[in-house]
Amino acid sequence: ITGSSQSAGQLASCRCILSRSRRSFAARPLVHLSSAPGAKFEGREIGSPYPIVPHETSSALRHIASSTLKPWYAADTSISADDSRYEQSEQGGTCGSILSPDQIECAREVGRITREAADHAVSLLREGVTTDIIDESVHNDIVSRGAYPSLLRYRDFPKSMATNINEVVTLGIPDVRPIEAGDVITVVVACFVDGLHCKVCETTVVGGNELQVEEIPCDSSNRLERSNLLLQTARDALGEAIRESKTGATIGDISSAIQSIAGSRGCRVVKRLSGHGIGAELQCAPYVTNTSRNSDSSTRLEPGMMMSIAPILVEGHSAYAHWSNGFTACTVDGGVGAQFGATVLITEGGTEILTSARS
Repeated sequence: ITGSSQSAGQLASCRCILSRSRRSFAARPLVHLSSAPGAKFEGREIGSPYPIVPHETSSALRHIASSTLKPWYAADTSISADDSRYEQSEQGGTCGSILSPDQIECAREVGRITREAADHAVSLLREGVTTDIIDESVHNDIVSRGAYPSLLRYRDFPKSMATNINEVVTLGIPDVRPIEAGDVITVVVACFVDGLHCKVCETTVVGGNELQVEEIPCDSSNRLERSNLLLQTARDALGEAIRESKTGATIGDISSAIQSIAGSRGCRVVKRLSGHGIGAELQCAPYVTNTSRNSDSSTRLEPGMMMSIAPILVEGHSAYAHWSNGFTACTVDGGVGAQFGATVLITEGGTEILTSARS
């Protein structure tokens, strides 16, 4: 579980979601409080309507054609989850460099493919379907376009997408549990084409009609109303963060925008799970944490930079604990999480959303 005081060394080791999960928490037992009846936070029940527990997942890796261009961690099957190249890329790497005009055109194509793959994933989220089946369909969709699903084999992650259900806030592994009505599900899809990565995060309430935020009281005791408020707030936080992502702005400006929206609606941000640079590497500095106080907060944005902006908001406490699979993390009080994320390109005139929805 995250603490309020960390050493500089610990903070540095926590900058990458995947590296932190795989390296630091692999041996820890499951801590899952929402399964306890009557779990409460600040006097009201928080536990999600369908508490999530680890489920069986298919173990075989999905097939990738030999002709598909793969990122370095997938091209060589002998690479381990603790390979030093992960640390090198996550703490700097080449993805924070300025893209050339040719690379920008490539980034737009990767963004289009990633958006379409994410939209395909969302379209399959319905009651009775398993996330493992959805992962298979999304995998096939991505590889049919000549792309590589970036999450697959990154630090040994076993699936082509992540599915975060209810209180799971990061790296939920698709499994054989049937989706139920009322589940709040975030899909995380990333693609690699011609040397560049893009990533998209989308959250939806299965079987629920979205409500307008102004119709929902912040202290609502209705689960569906709270879920809708959380989703709309997370979506708006991403929008505000993107508006702040322009030439000359700082990482701290983006983080402050996220905090402001979340706080105004009674939601909390998961501060230590962050957005990041993206491009030639799946993730690298600078890191867009959901707090303005971080080592990259003074970094200024320049034209040609690619960023993955993806704030994670929760309805309860922002602390989280990891499952024993070494990847998945859930809120300690069972509060539901939501995340919307996009890959953006910093331009001379503002921001281009590479993964924007197409009409």
